[in-house]
Amino acid sequence: MRAEEPTAWVVYTINALGKMPSINAICTQGEWSALDLSRPGRLTLVREQIDNEGEAERLARSLGPQAPPKAPRPARLPLRIPPVIVEAIIGAIDPPVPDSQNAGS
Repeated sequence: MRAEEPTAWVVYTINALGKMPSINAICTQGEWSALDLSRPGRLTLVREQIDNEGEAERLARSLGPQAPPKAPRPARLPLRIPPVIVEAIIGAIDPPVPDSQNAGS
């Protein structure tokens, strides 16, 4: 029977593009070296030198998916209505009374 060599595990994040959330994943320390070279900037190391696969899995799942940061909303300017339009709206709601009707009262 062959004795297994101890394997170190790594937790990393695959950085998402657009609106997709980032994904946490695990691999062995040796696989991480190759992945990091093949995808520069797309992977972020979370933790390395983890003793067993189960611990690495639990850590990756506990972090959950990471949503990309949202762009700030543009500031809304207050609505400014020209005085002519305000007067027209008020006049339509409460029309002026002709002078001939005021004289009889």
